[in-house]
Amino acid sequence: MFCRLLFALLLVPAAAHADLPMDLARLPWQAREGFADADRFGLTGETRPVPGFPVSLIRLFGPELHGQTLHYGMSTTLHLTDRDLKSGHLAIFLRGLGDNWELFFNGHSIHKEMFLDNEGRILIRRTSMGRMVSIESQYLLPGPNTIVFHFVGAAEPSARMNDAVPGFFFSEDYMVGPTTYLQSRYSERIDLALMGVYLFFGLYHLLLYVARRVDTHYLHFGLFC
Repeated sequence: MFCRLLFALLLVPAAAHADLPMDLARLPWQAREGFADADRFGLTGETRPVPGFPVSLIRLFGPELHGQTLHYGMSTTLHLTDRDLKSGHLAIFLRGLGDNWELFFNGHSIHKEMFLDNEGRILIRRTSMGRMVSIESQYLLPGPNTIVFHFVGAAEPSARMNDAVPGFFFSEDYMVGPTTYLQSRYSERIDLALMGVYLFFGLYHLLLYVARRVDTHYLHFGLFC
């Protein structure tokens, strides 16, 4: 009995702390069709749970596809402790999402990639990869913090074949944590990817030089890579 009580007491601090950095894909999310201005503080109206990441909102709600512009909202709650707030400047890393979107933190717009005309139709369709979004310190609160995404997509016949947007493309790496940690973690991945590209092209041009030694520019470019 004493051992069980001691074990429970040891678990209390760990459960109360959010343990940043945290992958937002692990949190429970809610989604709804449409988006009102009041939704920036938390979704209103009828919502449904998001089963998991990646998220295709067209697949989740299954609209009739006849060219209309579609609006969706997604929200979750991030619990922060005083320890989290003292861990340094916080940011959110978004591995991949689209089509048009805006991110709200406790009702404040902290990033926006909306490209709509005066009639609300999409002017530019795009995807965002590896986006780092800073969170102003005055927006952070101890306890629950609301994160809301407003997504906009165009329902077209092609969406039946490619319904990844609007939504989140990957199953993980939607992180919130100290900016220095996120920059270090994901900049290293970019550096490794670039090193792999340079190495591939370097070896490729060295092989071209071996096969055709009169073309010394292959050798020079390969060594440069």
